[in-house]
Amino acid sequence: SVDIGVGRDGSNGVVADINSIARGETSGGVRMYRRIEPGPAYYSCWFRLEETHTVSDWWSIDLFHAVDDTLDLDNDTSLWDVRVVDTPEGELALQFFDHDVMQGTLLPQGGRIRADKWFEITIYLDYRPPNDTRLVVWLDDTQLFDMKRLKTAAEENVLWSVGNGAARLDPQESTLYLDDAAVHQAAMP
Repeated sequence: SVDIGVGRDGSNGVVADINSIARGETSGGVRMYRRIEPGPAYYSCWFRLEETHTVSDWWSIDLFHAVDDTLDLDNDTSLWDVRVVDTPEGELALQFFDHDVMQGTLLPQGGRIRADKWFEITIYLDYRPPNDTRLVVWLDDTQLFDMKRLKTAAEENVLWSVGNGAARLDPQESTLYLDDAAVHQAAMP
């Protein structure tokens, strides 16, 4: 939903409430979707977690995926996402997850986030299938990941999604606030 006063500056913002085991104990989610730009572009959004959760399976807040020509989201193929994960120290951190190899990349010291504090994720995507896509992720102006030569089939309908999607969080109900989502075409500096 869009609510008054939940944005970063007290303006309107998006509230994404989920129950992470609402669908037959598998996952729950609510997202906003946009087709990617035809060339290199930056995709950014501000996020704020209402509370800390323990992540037993996965928690994705920023995602690139593809759908077939029917544009049916039930037939999507996940490509890459930025996930929230638990650290061994009991903190929350960001992880890059590549669905082609089903593997996540977590920086040893970087990418820490806190509940009840706004943070911005900016992603530079230069989509060049089948094996030369580049994706760079920043957290609040600090570069976390620079993933090169990512592989994927040449998908026609690639979407960028932001929102709250998870499986098996504790507590199971989760609220994520989103504000100022933006897309800018640009070449990598």
